[in-house]
Amino acid sequence: MAEFTVDTTVALVMAFLAVVAGCAERPEADEFAVGDQPVKERFAVDASGARTAEVVEREEAPATVLVEGEQVGGEYERVWQPVFSSDGESVAFPAYRDGQWFVVRDGEPVGDRYDGGDPPVFCPDGERLAFAAWEGGEGFIVADGRTVSRRFDWVGTPVFSPDGSSLAFAAERNGEAFVLVDGRQVGDRYDEVRSPVFCPVDGWVLFAAREGDVWFIVRDGSPWGTRYSVGAMGWIEHLVAGPAGQSAAFVVRRETEYFVVWNFARVAGYYRAVGPPVFDPTGRDLAFAAARSEDDWVLVVNGAELDVERGATRIRDVTFGPVGDELACWVQVGGEWFVHRSGEMLAEPYDAPVALRNSPEDGRLVIVGMRGGAVRRETVEW
Repeated sequence: MAEFTVDTTVALVMAFLAVVAGCAERPEADEFAVGDQPVKERFAVDASGARTAEVVEREEAPATVLVEGEQVGGEYERVWQPVFSSDGESVAFPAYRDGQWFVVRDGEPVGDRYDGGDPPVFCPDGERLAFAAWEGGEGFIVADGRTVSRRFDWVGTPVFSPDGSSLAFAAERNGEAFVLVDGRQVGDRYDEVRSPVFCPVDGWVLFAAREGDVWFIVRDGSPWGTRYSVGAMGWIEHLVAGPAGQSAAFVVRRETEYFVVWNFARVAGYYRAVGPPVFDPTGRDLAFAAARSEDDWVLVVNGAELDVERGATRIRDVTFGPVGDELACWVQVGGEWFVHRSGEMLAEPYDAPVALRNSPEDGRLVIVGMRGGAVRRETVEW
C-alpha cells in the first residue's frame, strides 16, 4: 500500500486542517433538491466536464432532456437521469410514455418498449449501450438494441469489460444469486451478490457475495481474501478495483458502523458513515470521506485522518488531480456548497453541487454546480 511523499502528505494535511468539511452520506441519501427533483436525477456531466445534460420536468408539462440547452429527443411523461458516453459525444436516458418504458439514445429509441428497467450504461469506447429491462415481473439484459440474456427473477445493472467486448451482470433465480459474464456463470450461487466490476489491467471480474451473514469478495469465480461476518444488517458496498491491477477497496457495513478495506486491511477506523473510496490515477493512493459522529467529519487519505473544523454537514465527490498529488471535493457549510482543492476554498458558494471533473485537454479542474437556479461551469488550475 503506497503512501504519499512527505511533502505531499504535509501539504494535504496542512491544507485540509484549514477546511470546513462535511460528511459523505450514504448513496441513497446523497440528494440535493433543486426545485422538485434531486440534483442527482436532474443532471449528468460528461467525463471532461464540457457537456451537461438536464432533465426538465414541470407540473402539467411534458418532460424533456436538454444537452447544453438544446433539446434531445421528444416529449415524455417521465425521464430519468441521462448518461454520457466516455467521449461525451453520445447521451442516453430512460423515458416513459403511454404506459411503456424505453431507452433513448441521441434522441432515438433503442430496442423495444418494456414494463420498466434501469438506467443504461455505455461501454468504454462509447459504441455499445446496455441496460436491464423488465417484463411480466422478469428481468433481462438488452445490449445494442436486442435481448442478450435469459429471463431471471432479478437482474442488476450490466457492466462492460475495459475493452467493451464482454458484459457482466448479477442475477437471481429461485432464491439463488450469481454473476454471469457473456452468459456464463462465474463462481458459485450465493444468498446475495452485488454488481460486478472488471479490473482495468488484468480483466478479473470481482464482486461481493453473501452466504448467511458472511460477506466476501469473489475474484474470477473463487473467494478472495477475508470473510466479514457482519450480521443481518450488514453488507459490502462500493467495491472498486485499483487502476494498476492487483488492488481493490470497498466499504463494509457491520451493524451501525462502517469501515473501508483496502487489499483486505482495514483503513483507519470505524465510522458512522463513509463515502465511496477513490483511487488516484496511479492506484497508489486511496481517499474517502468519513463521519466519526454527526458533527465530526474527516477526510481519510491512505489511512491518515485529516481533521477539519466542526460545523459542516457533508463532503462529497472526493476527486484526485490528474497526477494524483492534489485533492478536491464539495463541502457543505451552513446550507451552501463550496469546492475545496487541497484545503483552499475556490470561488463563490453554490446552491447545490453537480460534479467535479478533470479536463482531459489541459488537466484543469472543472467545477459544475447550481447557482441562482442555473447550472454554472468554472475551470480552475489544480
